[in-house]
Amino acid sequence: LTFQSSNPKVVDVGSSGKIVAKGLGKAIVKVKATLYSGKSRTYNIPITVKKPYIILSNSTATMKVREDF
Repeated sequence: LTFQSSNPKVVDVGSSGKIVAKGLGKAIVKVKATLYSGKSRTYNIPITVKKPYIILSNSTATMKVREDF
């Protein structure tokens, strides 16, 4: 599999397929799969990155820098 972003300023996609939002906007992630027969298939996945928001609750949690949740 290979991965490519149409707009790296909005979405970055790594060689493993991990997608990281970089900014607001729209992008298309292209995924190309090459089959054992040598034929390939390409899939275009539209991505929209919107303004982030946080919902606060009464619970507490700890999060470290660069940690996912």
